[in-house]
Amino acid sequence: MALDSLEAYNILANSILNFYAVFIILLNISIGYILLCKLKTKPSELKLMLVLCIVELIIGISHFCLSVCKLIFGYQIFERDTLYCQVFGFFMQAPLRIVMIINGLLALMSFVNIEFSTSYRDFSL
Repeated sequence: MALDSLEAYNILANSILNFYAVFIILLNISIGYILLCKLKTKPSELKLMLVLCIVELIIGISHFCLSVCKLIFGYQIFERDTLYCQVFGFFMQAPLRIVMIINGLLALMSFVNIEFSTSYRDFSL
């Protein structure tokens, strides 16, 4: 197999994606364990972070499954205008949009928390 062939690029890129997916899965399992078992308080920000960890875990599992499928069946299975290509695009984009929405909610909740905590403190003086 030549180094400039598409098969070599497919194997290299999907092998890297496998390591990335395993890293994301292990990282989010450890963060979820800390959020569930080690922290005593459960404010709403931490619950939303737990939802974010679950979504990231789903992203990691889907990346792993899709990269293994591409390694097994080859890159030809995801040719343009096929059902596999559309499913691959959906699984690559939908969870990332959910993550952006959750990150926006976390930023808004932390801003509101800081804003109201300082305004109540200033009001009491």
